[in-house]
Amino acid sequence: MPMLELAVTSAVDELLPLTAEDDEDRRWDLIVWLHLHGGRHALDAAARLARHPEPSHREAAADILSQLGAGPGRAPLDSPYRDEALDLLLSMVEREHDPQVLNSITVGFGHLGDERCLAPLSRLHTHPDVTVREGVVFGLLRRPEAAALDLLITLSSDSAPEVRDWATFGLGQQTEQDFPRLRDALAARLADDDPDTLAEAVNGLALRGDERAMPALLAALELPARSHGVDLTTEALYAMAATTADPRLYPHLLAERDDWLQDAPDEELPEELLAALARYATTGETG
Repeated sequence: MPMLELAVTSAVDELLPLTAEDDEDRRWDLIVWLHLHGGRHALDAAARLARHPEPSHREAAADILSQLGAGPGRAPLDSPYRDEALDLLLSMVEREHDPQVLNSITVGFGHLGDERCLAPLSRLHTHPDVTVREGVVFGLLRRPEAAALDLLITLSSDSAPEVRDWATFGLGQQTEQDFPRLRDALAARLADDDPDTLAEAVNGLALRGDERAMPALLAALELPARSHGVDLTTEALYAMAATTADPRLYPHLLAERDDWLQDAPDEELPEELLAALARYATTGETG
């Protein structure tokens, strides 16, 4: 047996008994090694595992296929195995019922990206298991189709906060689309009791200059525990200030500038901060 084929066989043999409860880090170390080095041998192994009666084996197949051939400087979309991997995942999803395997398959759709994935993602977006819906959201991220955005809008009001968070992230930051239904979906999350979802909604609206986010943004900026640096609140501050030049935001921009100058005097200020400050210089709206 050639050396690489032997190494792939050894990696797969070690991988299969492992579960998230056993050693998640080691499991993913092996999967990533297969992504980087497994090549055709890993593809063949995944194809065999895809029909295995044990769900954990099918999950391993989907995890291998999702980024096979990707690595530094090469995204899964550019992998030479992308088309074959996608065909296998599309075949798997038609007969799969295990939630964890479905999660791995739908996450794989997100990595590989293809409009053919939209039909199974649409079918699964109301799945009763939150694990599946989480995978569906990931599968929809950065998809340009109107149908994908419609599904994200629906999932942004999901009962599970982790699903709402990712869907709101998808609508707010992962697309440049801007239309009333999308903005309204983001605005609906301004009353969300999940802080991560709320932060994504504020950021997404701020990027579009929608002033419905202003009260929540101002409240977040006043929180005493807020740490300075480029987090979601800071990104929203820069974006909203640059688009609205609201004088209530100007003191917060100055505080950000002063913190950067104090903490990292030798570094250049973030371009987004400079652009926001420049907006006030041209409008004179400094409060």
